[in-house]
Amino acid sequence: MQRVREHEVENKLQITESEVDNYLAAQNGLASAQQELNLAQILVGIPENATAEQIAARRAKAEDLLRQLKAGADFAKLAATYSDASDALKGGELGWRNQDRLPQLFLDAVANLQQGDVSAIVKSANGFHIVKLVGKRSASVMRGGPGAPSTVQQTHVRHILIKVNQVVTAAEAHRKLVELKERLDNKAAPFEDLAKLYSNDLSASKGGDIGWVYPGDTAPEFEKAMNALQPGEVSEPVQTQFGFHLIQVVERKSDDVSKERQRLVARQAIRERKLDEASQDWLRTLRDRAYVEFRQEDK
Repeated sequence: MQRVREHEVENKLQITESEVDNYLAAQNGLASAQQELNLAQILVGIPENATAEQIAARRAKAEDLLRQLKAGADFAKLAATYSDASDALKGGELGWRNQDRLPQLFLDAVANLQQGDVSAIVKSANGFHIVKLVGKRSASVMRGGPGAPSTVQQTHVRHILIKVNQVVTAAEAHRKLVELKERLDNKAAPFEDLAKLYSNDLSASKGGDIGWVYPGDTAPEFEKAMNALQPGEVSEPVQTQFGFHLIQVVERKSDDVSKERQRLVARQAIRERKLDEASQDWLRTLRDRAYVEFRQEDK
């Protein structure tokens, strides 16, 4: 699914220089970027070229789900059962994101919510959304823009990655990394040697060395675990969209944020903001174009 999305959606996203300029100009009042939010959503999708009756029926379904939530129903279970979003099986959770990387529609919906609250029904081009504020925290670093700090922390990091596929299950990948972590804790082998032997990553030939990374360069789960480590310390197995990782921080330093770097980070933020909406549009189109025929065999 990740490879299909990259081919059909991510590679076709267009970000203009004027969008980058506008994004950087809007960061002058960066109070909002100091916040990171963890949101979850339930999406009741609307078919392409839907009739008024279809739209009314979908809204009625969203209102019924909202009533169930207010009566104490579990948000994650309803999302997994009824949501048409791609994150449904994760309980609708989007994960921790800076506010500048979330759709404005969602930000407006949760602006006055307390942690654990759910929003009213919000309509977009994709359908009707119910948004839950799972968590809120201060961002460790503000990203890009004229209001951002002139220096940021860089981390020199390496990892061992075990990918999950048809041959290797998630449980097997996790168990293998637990074994490798024990060997590292017992100093039975150097990190780089184990990375060369076991990591399913292009960095394996370099002993798992990813090099120097900025905030936002890695998956959110990876970055959170990495930031909690002291130099030389090895993490417990960490799961991301790529598989399971053992992470080791080699060293840290502060670095000046160049204009080129600011524009790169701005471009990444714009891409992430547009990606969710573009992905939902693509999935909705895919569903609407699908042809399903039910046949009843004669007995």
